[in-house]
Amino acid sequence: MTVALIACADDYALNPAVDEAILALIDAGRLSATSCMTLSPRWPEAARALGPARRAAADIGLHLDLTAFDSPELPARPLGRVILRSLLRAWPRERLMRHLQRQFEAFEAALGVPPDHVDGHQHIQQLPQLRELLAELLARRYPAGAMPWLRVSRIAASPGLKPRVISALGAGPFARAQRGPLSRRVLGSHGFDLGPVDYARAMDRWLAAARSGDVLMVHPATRAEPGDSIGPARVIEHAHLAGSFFPAALRRHGCVLARGHLALAAGRSR
Repeated sequence: MTVALIACADDYALNPAVDEAILALIDAGRLSATSCMTLSPRWPEAARALGPARRAAADIGLHLDLTAFDSPELPARPLGRVILRSLLRAWPRERLMRHLQRQFEAFEAALGVPPDHVDGHQHIQQLPQLRELLAELLARRYPAGAMPWLRVSRIAASPGLKPRVISALGAGPFARAQRGPLSRRVLGSHGFDLGPVDYARAMDRWLAAARSGDVLMVHPATRAEPGDSIGPARVIEHAHLAGSFFPAALRRHGCVLARGHLALAAGRSR
């Protein structure tokens, strides 16, 4: 049975090396989605590379951010502080809503279309307060039949504490709060400490576990940029995705890369 899998590269517009890798992988048919950081100073330039051909080949989505880039409403904060403030429901509501709105507006101003999907940098989209405001914002901006699909960070096929923490921070409540189409599970979570061989083994495990409608989350870059704490891991991911082992593993496990609406429809039919 064929598995329709969404292969999504996060962090588009973070830095030139990330953008170069993602664009090349889309062109090579190794990705079916990417998620964009529209608060990045690079975003207007990076958006120009997402022309009609690439938008036809892959879903172009919004990667909501509270930890990497400032906005006029809110400064970027370390993830731990973001989680704590969310659990305490201590965000100033109007400023947080405007911070989220700004990211949607920047996406649509640059590309002229709504995002195909919405997710979050470091999975912030599912945190308390954020998930409710996101549901409100989506309902306000898009009619029911034109909602972007949403990534539910329900981590699968990854051992260790990190995946359990990510899922526990709100995957279930996030899914219940939303009205739009939802992805199934997330594959690809790891500690960014795997060498090339171990990453290849992990990829084989993820693809073996894949179901239609799952998202394979990746973070490629052509080189490690200064200041990027996971830069070396990005280079390893890119080398794997661009090489011969990745398409061979897809074939071995009966996976085909699909854009979101096709993968989610396949997942619902099974």
